[in-house]
Amino acid sequence: MVGEIKVKPRKRYIAFQVLYDGDLSERDVLKILSSQLMKLFGEVGASKTHLWLHVYKEDSKKGLIECRHNAVQLIRASFASIFELAGKPLTIYTIGVSGTMKNAKRKYLDI
Repeated sequence: MVGEIKVKPRKRYIAFQVLYDGDLSERDVLKILSSQLMKLFGEVGASKTHLWLHVYKEDSKKGLIECRHNAVQLIRASFASIFELAGKPLTIYTIGVSGTMKNAKRKYLDI
């Protein structure tokens, strides 16, 4: 249509920290998060988050997730519902939320 305005979806960047005794790769973290979102909110709910893992540092166990602005609470809820992996305690908590990737990296990940 003529004159139709397209609006970019608003994004948020969630910095997080993983507390786990074993080693976790970027792939493992993404698998844990996506499976937990599917368990809690189903396929439709998980697809609305537009989850994207940008950075995960295995040495410091910190990472950065991109999502839609209205999905921040869903992702934080999925963090809170993760308790263990392979019989070992696992905790993922939010360090902070930002509107730009640059500020999230600078403030929360020390990059």
